[in-house]
Amino acid sequence: MELLKQLHASAEQVEVVEIQSESTLVNFESNRLKGSQVEETRGTAVRVVRSGRLGFAASTDAGAVDRLVSNALESAEYGKSIPIQFPAPRPAPKVFTFDPAIRDLPISRLVEMGQEMVDAILTVEPAAKVMIKLERGVQHMTLDNQAGAHISYDRTPLSIFLETNLVQGEDILMLEAQTGTSAWDRDYLEIARQQVELLQQARRRTTVHSGRMPVLFTPTGALVLAFPLMLGIDGKNVYTGISPVAAKLGHKLFDSEISVVDDGTLDGRIGSASYDDEGVAHRRNVLVEQGVLKSFLYDLKTAAQSGDSMM
Repeated sequence: MELLKQLHASAEQVEVVEIQSESTLVNFESNRLKGSQVEETRGTAVRVVRSGRLGFAASTDAGAVDRLVSNALESAEYGKSIPIQFPAPRPAPKVFTFDPAIRDLPISRLVEMGQEMVDAILTVEPAAKVMIKLERGVQHMTLDNQAGAHISYDRTPLSIFLETNLVQGEDILMLEAQTGTSAWDRDYLEIARQQVELLQQARRRTTVHSGRMPVLFTPTGALVLAFPLMLGIDGKNVYTGISPVAAKLGHKLFDSEISVVDDGTLDGRIGSASYDDEGVAHRRNVLVEQGVLKSFLYDLKTAAQSGDSMM
């Protein structure tokens, strides 16, 4: 690869990432099709380590190679001195991330899918106002570095966002749901059926009295509780010392029933792949096990800054 060779002539370490992406979006608002759009992007991003300093540059102009090289090298002159090491080739698990059935979905089919969801909800609650976003993507990524790593993979992410609003007098009900996959699921109406069930349950009204009561979270609602944890175990926050759990590795911080796993090897998940975007092989990382904090989430940069190894 010429760009890699050109950069490596002036830097100790080089990483070149090329991305091609096509995104098709279909929108429904207030039960009606609002519109659709298709976007295509292509770009190149490079990182270099020159004299121990990290530099970065990116461009969507395929003809601006010389400018990209000069920007990356100039960036390294002012970059931080970080003992980062771009990964050598390593074996990785095979992960299913590309489905031709999603790649070949035309706009007309996405519109049909959205209309089916609208109809499923209005059949139960004709007064509801439904908003839907269906987004289909086709992505291709390649990564090369001076250590010999060459990684290439394709993804077909399909995401669905569904919002239902119902106003009755002074009462307002708002329901939101989101799902995503990179493997075609014929039961795409499941997200609509879940909202139908909630609409039916909402017809039963009751009076709540003041006092201590148990609280039940749906799986989606429980994600709200996970946000502070994700911030706490983020490698950057740990390194900078702003994480409240930075010094709690190995401590029991939660109930024994709580375990949290980061797993990029699961087939059909939008964030899954054999490798991550830095060329590190994905694996199953246990973050919290039976309430005990086991590890943090690092990228190459924060792992190097923290003295932890990603290899």
